[in-house]
Amino acid sequence: MRYEDSREAQGHRRRLTSIPLRGSFQITQRASRHYDIRERQQTMTDWVYAQSDPAEELAQLHFFSMKKRQPGGEIEFIITVREYAERNQQAMKFFAQADKQVNQKTAPLTPFGWGPTLLAALGECMKAIRHYPYEGDDLRPE
Repeated sequence: MRYEDSREAQGHRRRLTSIPLRGSFQITQRASRHYDIRERQQTMTDWVYAQSDPAEELAQLHFFSMKKRQPGGEIEFIITVREYAERNQQAMKFFAQADKQVNQKTAPLTPFGWGPTLLAALGECMKAIRHYPYEGDDLRPE
Protein backbone atom coordinates (compact mmCIF):
# COMPACT_ATOMS: atom_id res chain seq x y z
CA MET A 1 0.00 0.00 0.00
CA ARG A 2 1.34 3.42 -0.94
CA TYR A 3 1.72 6.18 1.61
CA GLU A 4 -0.98 8.25 -0.11
CA ASP A 5 -3.42 5.32 -0.02
CA SER A 6 -2.81 4.68 3.68
CA ARG A 7 -3.30 8.36 4.55
CA GLU A 8 -6.53 8.44 2.56
CA ALA A 9 -7.73 5.33 4.34
CA GLN A 10 -7.11 7.11 7.65
CA GLY A 11 -9.42 9.90 6.51
CA HIS A 12 -6.75 12.36 5.45
CA ARG A 13 -7.25 13.89 2.04
CA ARG A 14 -4.81 16.14 0.33
CA ARG A 15 -5.65 18.86 -2.12
CA LEU A 16 -4.71 18.12 -5.73
CA THR A 17 -6.09 20.99 -7.73
CA SER A 18 -8.07 24.11 -7.13
CA ILE A 19 -10.21 25.69 -9.84
CA PRO A 20 -11.31 29.28 -9.17
CA LEU A 21 -14.77 30.15 -10.49
CA ARG A 22 -16.35 33.50 -11.22
CA GLY A 23 -18.47 34.57 -8.33
CA SER A 24 -18.02 33.33 -4.81
CA PHE A 25 -17.40 29.59 -5.25
CA GLN A 26 -14.33 27.40 -5.68
CA ILE A 27 -14.17 23.76 -6.78
CA THR A 28 -11.44 21.63 -5.22
CA GLN A 29 -10.55 18.12 -6.39
CA ARG A 30 -9.44 15.82 -3.59
CA ALA A 31 -7.21 12.74 -3.72
CA SER A 32 -10.27 10.54 -3.28
CA ARG A 33 -11.68 11.82 -6.63
CA HIS A 34 -14.43 13.75 -4.83
CA TYR A 35 -15.11 17.39 -5.50
CA ASP A 36 -15.78 19.99 -2.83
CA ILE A 37 -17.58 23.22 -3.61
CA ARG A 38 -16.93 25.82 -0.97
CA GLU A 39 -18.00 29.41 -0.77
CA ARG A 40 -15.11 31.82 -0.95
CA GLN A 41 -14.84 34.73 1.44
CA GLN A 42 -15.71 38.02 -0.22
CA THR A 43 -13.02 40.64 0.26
CA MET A 44 -13.84 44.31 0.33
CA THR A 45 -12.25 46.30 -2.48
CA ASP A 46 -10.63 49.70 -2.11
CA TRP A 47 -13.12 51.67 -4.20
CA VAL A 48 -15.80 51.54 -1.47
CA TYR A 49 -13.62 53.78 0.73
CA ALA A 50 -13.80 56.62 -1.80
CA GLN A 51 -17.39 57.36 -0.76
CA SER A 52 -17.59 59.81 2.13
CA ASP A 53 -21.38 60.28 2.16
CA PRO A 54 -23.89 57.42 1.59
CA ALA A 55 -26.15 59.89 -0.27
CA GLU A 56 -23.54 59.89 -3.08
CA GLU A 57 -24.53 56.27 -3.90
CA LEU A 58 -21.12 55.33 -5.27
CA ALA A 59 -21.40 52.18 -7.42
CA GLN A 60 -19.18 49.98 -9.55
CA LEU A 61 -20.76 49.04 -12.90
CA HIS A 62 -20.81 45.53 -14.40
CA PHE A 63 -22.04 45.04 -17.99
CA PHE A 64 -23.73 41.96 -19.48
CA SER A 65 -25.36 41.19 -22.81
CA MET A 66 -28.11 38.73 -23.73
CA LYS A 67 -30.05 38.01 -26.92
CA LYS A 68 -33.78 37.45 -26.74
CA ARG A 69 -35.06 35.24 -29.54
CA GLN A 70 -38.70 35.37 -30.52
CA PRO A 71 -40.71 34.58 -33.68
CA GLY A 72 -40.15 38.04 -35.25
CA GLY A 73 -36.36 37.91 -34.84
CA GLU A 74 -33.82 38.57 -32.11
CA ILE A 75 -32.92 41.60 -30.05
CA GLU A 76 -29.84 42.23 -27.92
CA PHE A 77 -30.24 43.62 -24.41
CA ILE A 78 -27.37 45.27 -22.54
CA ILE A 79 -27.80 44.84 -18.78
CA THR A 80 -25.98 47.15 -16.39
CA VAL A 81 -25.55 45.94 -12.82
CA ARG A 82 -24.65 48.55 -10.22
CA GLU A 83 -22.75 47.30 -7.16
CA TYR A 84 -23.29 49.93 -4.49
CA ALA A 85 -20.68 50.68 -1.84
CA GLU A 86 -23.43 50.85 0.82
CA ARG A 87 -26.43 48.51 1.00
CA ASN A 88 -29.86 50.11 0.70
CA GLN A 89 -32.59 49.94 3.37
CA GLN A 90 -33.69 46.46 2.19
CA ALA A 91 -30.07 45.20 2.46
CA MET A 92 -29.78 44.94 -1.33
CA LYS A 93 -26.37 45.80 -2.75
CA PHE A 94 -26.88 45.07 -6.46
CA PHE A 95 -29.29 46.67 -8.94
CA ALA A 96 -29.59 45.47 -12.57
CA GLN A 97 -31.39 47.32 -15.36
CA ALA A 98 -31.76 46.61 -19.09
CA ASP A 99 -31.18 49.22 -21.79
CA LYS A 100 -34.48 48.57 -23.62
CA GLN A 101 -38.12 48.30 -22.67
CA VAL A 102 -40.28 45.21 -23.22
CA ASN A 103 -44.07 44.88 -23.62
CA GLN A 104 -44.11 48.26 -25.42
CA LYS A 105 -47.59 48.01 -26.99
CA THR A 106 -49.45 47.03 -23.81
CA ALA A 107 -47.69 48.45 -20.74
CA PRO A 108 -44.04 49.39 -21.36
CA LEU A 109 -41.63 48.08 -18.75
CA THR A 110 -37.86 48.46 -18.35
CA PRO A 111 -36.60 45.13 -16.94
CA PHE A 112 -34.76 45.45 -13.63
CA GLY A 113 -33.76 43.40 -10.60
CA TRP A 114 -32.52 43.95 -7.05
CA GLY A 115 -30.53 41.44 -5.03
CA PRO A 116 -27.99 40.86 -2.27
CA THR A 117 -25.64 39.35 -4.89
CA LEU A 118 -24.76 40.18 -8.49
CA LEU A 119 -26.20 36.84 -9.60
CA ALA A 120 -29.56 37.50 -7.90
CA ALA A 121 -29.98 40.97 -9.41
CA LEU A 122 -28.89 39.84 -12.89
CA GLY A 123 -31.17 36.79 -12.71
CA GLU A 124 -34.21 38.90 -11.79
CA CYS A 125 -33.58 41.26 -14.70
CA MET A 126 -33.11 38.41 -17.18
CA LYS A 127 -36.30 36.73 -15.91
CA ALA A 128 -38.27 39.93 -16.70
CA ILE A 129 -36.72 40.10 -20.20
CA ARG A 130 -37.71 36.48 -20.88
CA HIS A 131 -41.22 36.90 -19.45
CA TYR A 132 -42.43 39.84 -21.58
CA PRO A 133 -42.35 40.10 -25.38
CA TYR A 134 -40.21 42.67 -27.12
CA GLU A 135 -42.53 44.67 -29.38
CA GLY A 136 -40.16 47.31 -30.75
CA ASP A 137 -39.32 48.03 -34.38
CA ASP A 138 -35.62 47.12 -34.27
CA LEU A 139 -35.90 43.30 -34.34
CA ARG A 140 -33.21 41.61 -36.44
CA PRO A 141 -34.35 38.63 -38.53
CA GLU A 142 -32.69 35.37 -37.46
